[in-house]
Amino acid sequence: MRAAAKSDLSQVSALLSRGANPNERDASGWTALMYAAHNAGPEIIEALLQAGADVKLRSFGGQLALMDRQRSALGREDESADHGWWPNA
Repeated sequence: MRAAAKSDLSQVSALLSRGANPNERDASGWTALMYAAHNAGPEIIEALLQAGADVKLRSFGGQLALMDRQRSALGREDESADHGWWPNA
């Protein structure tokens, strides 16, 4: 999760290639995908999605993984639909 939060694609890729669970949660229920959506570029998000990150997981506070990404990408709403990032897509 730290690698995703720090936008470290090489570390994220290395962890995933060693079998890291992309859906592991921290104490708040956040996953690496949630941190990546909040802090990282699309390459990390794509790597996590390819590794099986579940876009339908919610944090313990009810947030979807890519809610923050959508908010921060105003004017790019079509990007999330193209990747199936929303649960009802």
